[in-house]
Amino acid sequence: MVAVCIPSLAEGDLDRTDVKDQRKAYWQRLEIKECQQKRRKVYSQRPEIKEQRIAYQQRPEYKAKLREYRQRPEVKKHQREWGKSYYQRPEIREHIKQRMKEHNQLPEIKAHIKERRLKYHREMKLKVFEMLGGAKCVNCGCEDFDILEINHIDGYGKKEVRRLGRSLYEEIYLGRRKTDDLNVLCRVCNALDYLMRKKPESAKRLKIIWHPHTN
Repeated sequence: MVAVCIPSLAEGDLDRTDVKDQRKAYWQRLEIKECQQKRRKVYSQRPEIKEQRIAYQQRPEYKAKLREYRQRPEVKKHQREWGKSYYQRPEIREHIKQRMKEHNQLPEIKAHIKERRLKYHREMKLKVFEMLGGAKCVNCGCEDFDILEINHIDGYGKKEVRRLGRSLYEEIYLGRRKTDDLNVLCRVCNALDYLMRKKPESAKRLKIIWHPHTN
């Protein structure tokens, strides 16, 4: 630790400009600043100081003053500018990215993310089915939502599904993909539709009938 030694001054010397400049220059020295920072850090880590700080921050008048301070326009502007510059720093962006990666690997978070994705996909799928005429197979009348899917009337849907995956539903819902060559079929009728194009003679001998569940 750097020893802080300030020479004693006479009472009349305290008002002299040159003495004030010397004191100001002294406290601006890098080693003195580092020493002061270390002392403040050690002091602030003392248990009794921590308790005092926490107790003070819980006082209603402190909270009201802090709330009033944060509502000032110049303070809001400063916080926005500081936050924008802070989070643009490469080391901060990398740190946040690493923390998010570790957070998303937790079992409960992974389960939550999976559940949210499935829910979102189901909702998007339902909206697209409504755009295509409803959640019902146009061939056999099947209404089991879990086995309904989009069918490409002209074929070649496998390539598009492989390229876009589940985002195909988003493309349709957002209007970036036309629906003229699409309809809704169940998986069984979709397989039959494929067979009709490849082997129509064999497909003509098949007929699919949907029997809804009854109690």
